[in-house]
Amino acid sequence: DEGGTHLKDGAIATVYAACTANADCTQGGACAGSVCLQDGANKGRCSPAITNFSPASGPAGTWVTINGCYFGNDRGDVFIGTDPSGQPSRAVAPNAAWCGATWGNEQIIAEVAPGAINPGPVRVTRPGFDPANFGSYNPDGASHPGICRLSPAQGRPNDVAAIRGQGFGAAPGSVVFTVGAVPRTTADVVAKAARLSCPIDGWENNDLCIRVATAPAGAGTVKVARSTSESNAVSFRVLGTVPPGSGNPDNLAVKSYAPGDGSFACLNMVPEVVLRGAITTESLGFTPGERLDGPGANFYVRRTDNNAVVSGIVDAVVRGSQTTLRLYPDSGQLAVRNGAPPLDYQIVLKGGVSGLRSTTGGIVATDAVCDVLISADLVDGVRPEDCAINFDTVNNAQDTQCRVTHFEIEPVAPIFTCARDNCEGDEDEQAGHQRIFEAFPINRAGQLTTTASALAWSSSDPAVLSGVPPARPDALRARQELFAIHPVDGSTDISVRANIAGANISGSTEARVFLCANPWPPDMARDGLPFSDKTGDDSFTQANVKTNFSTFYCRDRLPAGPANDLPEIPKRCFDPSAVDLNRESCTTDAQCQAGETCKYIEFGYNDPGRSNEELLAGEQLLKEIFLSTPELNSTIIIQSLTNLQNSSASEWYGRQSYRGDPKPLSPPLDGFDAIQDGSTIYVGALNDTRGDLPSIYNNIYRIVVSDQAPADLIEIFKQLVSNWRFLVNIEDDNQKEALRRDSQRIKDAHTLARLLDRTNPAPALASGSFASGLSLSPWPSWDAALASDFRTSLPHDPAERIQCDAAAGALDAESCKTESANPGYACNAGTNAYMYVYRNQGAGPSFSVNLEYAPPANWNWLTDAAWDKNPNEACMDKGLRYRKP
Repeated sequence: DEGGTHLKDGAIATVYAACTANADCTQGGACAGSVCLQDGANKGRCSPAITNFSPASGPAGTWVTINGCYFGNDRGDVFIGTDPSGQPSRAVAPNAAWCGATWGNEQIIAEVAPGAINPGPVRVTRPGFDPANFGSYNPDGASHPGICRLSPAQGRPNDVAAIRGQGFGAAPGSVVFTVGAVPRTTADVVAKAARLSCPIDGWENNDLCIRVATAPAGAGTVKVARSTSESNAVSFRVLGTVPPGSGNPDNLAVKSYAPGDGSFACLNMVPEVVLRGAITTESLGFTPGERLDGPGANFYVRRTDNNAVVSGIVDAVVRGSQTTLRLYPDSGQLAVRNGAPPLDYQIVLKGGVSGLRSTTGGIVATDAVCDVLISADLVDGVRPEDCAINFDTVNNAQDTQCRVTHFEIEPVAPIFTCARDNCEGDEDEQAGHQRIFEAFPINRAGQLTTTASALAWSSSDPAVLSGVPPARPDALRARQELFAIHPVDGSTDISVRANIAGANISGSTEARVFLCANPWPPDMARDGLPFSDKTGDDSFTQANVKTNFSTFYCRDRLPAGPANDLPEIPKRCFDPSAVDLNRESCTTDAQCQAGETCKYIEFGYNDPGRSNEELLAGEQLLKEIFLSTPELNSTIIIQSLTNLQNSSASEWYGRQSYRGDPKPLSPPLDGFDAIQDGSTIYVGALNDTRGDLPSIYNNIYRIVVSDQAPADLIEIFKQLVSNWRFLVNIEDDNQKEALRRDSQRIKDAHTLARLLDRTNPAPALASGSFASGLSLSPWPSWDAALASDFRTSLPHDPAERIQCDAAAGALDAESCKTESANPGYACNAGTNAYMYVYRNQGAGPSFSVNLEYAPPANWNWLTDAAWDKNPNEACMDKGLRYRKP
């Protein structure tokens, strides 16, 4: 009762399905060759099977598309052709920094290795399964173009599709869209002048933009054709034409949905749709929090094989100009996709005047995200004006992607400015101010899920926020907890933990009490949310470049009373074609002239799709936001800039032509280094866009105010700086800290790489370690024999721990050394340690680090060919290796 831990039972079970017979796996013949395993660790799971691959021949370096089923969502191994000794030749993954993910449950793109000189089958292997073999690949000298990435993977005729790959040629060729076995060829390239992320002329050797060919709606493939040679075929879905009227800006448009394009839903996933636009609650057709088990609502999920509505709890959350709709399905409602024909599910958003409506009078827009309706949909009651989004479930519920990895908590990093009775946003009837926090289990695929596990809530500082029972016992759902806000300024971590499938899962978010009668932005008093430039949230900023920071200030000033408060920074009527930073203040678009919108003035300059080579031509402005007050006739500017050389703020400043004398700020801002030069502050901070790979960048954030600004604006400036937070789109603080640790690991990796390069010869480490030629940072040899050989101390992992199983041959849990000298160690995934290896069969000595938050492919720092971002070594499931040339 005084901030301690409270346990609450969940209400929805996680269901894991399994096959029992081969017929469960063949998908009615679509996956011939897959069998249901009857024993071993993978008993009751379908084996991987290959159905086709393309191209059938080519030299080393050719990219081959392998289609099939049950490949899993974690990378296994691919072999293409055979080496000189007749053994299968292990293929490699295309460059992840350029291509992103190239391994999926039904499609893999792999690169033919240099050692593949003889014909041989294409083979996919996964631990615990027999290899899947298919056909014969013939290594020859006829080169092919290669596709490794399509963005997006679906579109309507005339939409723009970006294709990344290799060998397209300098001069434009053509692209072949094939739907229903009928090829449609197009050469309608899109140049940079039409879309900023496209190449200058629309076609380069490894990058092109093309308009989707006119083809019937349906699933198909894309190939790039150059002269008489064609690339590998990559999956693409052609959507139908957009119905008239969908461009109405008042309409509710789908921003995103879960599971998302090309992703499969785990059986415990929560289907979700995020709409651009605020919805009217009376148009929902349900009361948020109620259980639906039949038709009648204007948002529901159904099975397309029998038109059964997926039963569960439905919810709708409106924040600003954005609406989130969710269905928490009952246990067993989402079934594994092993049948014939495969099960399909469909999210239905009812359109037209009787469907979902926006607060501005709009209806549901049937735009590019909505799938084309077929006759069976119409028979089942889906109307032409409805938006239907199809998705599939996984075909093996035990896949690693379905395991819960952490919790996210809402509200995210709230700031409570009131701690008395009758506060705005109070969510309980008892005296004082109480708020509901809600925990969302997230799986490895990034999907929001359900769980039946008991949740344990806590507050790190009960004097700031403490858990309390609600006035009405039925006021909370199973995943919610009520906290009291106490009248004391401070910060606390709101945490939740649970044991899910034998794993301890946790999550946390910072909650602050900052007592203020008149905060900015004004809605913060009600929703606790500061001004932010945040991915997936258009409440404050709308430009596509999102740099993921937040800030706020308190207008209160003595003597108390609104007349003495600091000025409010208002929204402005803004016309982007006639930039004027001093237009009229406003609160709604209706107060502005035609062609203007009411918003905080911002400019997004840099398309995230541009290549590193383009950006490295100079540090470039990503975004700037202008915050001004009519009373003070002056402006605060917040800017975000590229920092692709990954410098500290002071190093970045030193490369510019500035002539100031910056001083470091102490303490750092939100844990990131910062410097101040007069009335300008620079912060070097991380940003994970969570978009296309690479997604993790180092940015420079700059906030500036004129030296001659009025005293009130200087005070606002100081508060905005003091309250600055970064990485605000990462909702779990534990994940945020893991990202910060990974940043240090990468810095250490560069330190170790420089040390290895300048040490000649590299230490053989023939003695002094548990295993000859090998040392892990938790071992004594790391600080003793190896450090002595390098003649310097060596860095350690910032959260060092090594994990191993006795079953893996490890002799003890502290060292994970093995009785066998080869390899000499055995680790589980999730080990945090650094590694030095000398005995690599002539491949050269190497240092490796293991990342925690995301694999190396997600990082924009790692573009040098010397870095191996998929070393495939034990202990290094997210390994980054530097091997001495």
